[in-house]
Amino acid sequence: KVIDHEKGYTICWAEAIEIVKDELKEQLAQYDSVNYVLQRPDLNRTPDAPAIWSVGIAPIPDDNNLETIYHKIDGVTGKYLGKYTVRMVHDLDDDN
Repeated sequence: KVIDHEKGYTICWAEAIEIVKDELKEQLAQYDSVNYVLQRPDLNRTPDAPAIWSVGIAPIPDDNNLETIYHKIDGVTGKYLGKYTVRMVHDLDDDN
């Protein structure tokens, strides 16, 4: 059985990163380097989900390693759709 892992996407992961780099070139220029974190829905498993790449930016050095900013890219048109922030929260349970 052949699985189409690109189903529903015309923009590949490398193109999504380049779109974000172009959109944020002035901001990214201040860092020594940047790690990119990619997420997208698998349209084989969730066919009703929108084809959207989420490209997270983890600058080096990272001033805030508990927070990652993700930029959304339309996986069909390549249009920049905006950003959202993910914050890691540590649960400090007194019972442990």
